[in-house]
Amino acid sequence: MVWALLTESLERRFDSAFGVIRTEQELNEQLSQRVLQLEAILTQLGEAFALDDDIRRERDYLESLLRQQGIDPWGLPQGEEE
Repeated sequence: MVWALLTESLERRFDSAFGVIRTEQELNEQLSQRVLQLEAILTQLGEAFALDDDIRRERDYLESLLRQQGIDPWGLPQGEEE
């Protein structure tokens, strides 16, 4: 949100400096578009972080199953007796 507002502020300054005239409605529409883009990006990022959580949860579950069977999932394999 801060990035969208910062960009809008800079655009308004540049418009003013170079004599570009935009209506308030046009500026509001651009800001709305930026906010929607940011929401989409944040949603994608959230899903990416959720994937890591899913992987950790599955790892923990599989680790607990191994421990229930008396296997140390992080231990060295036991050598076979010949």
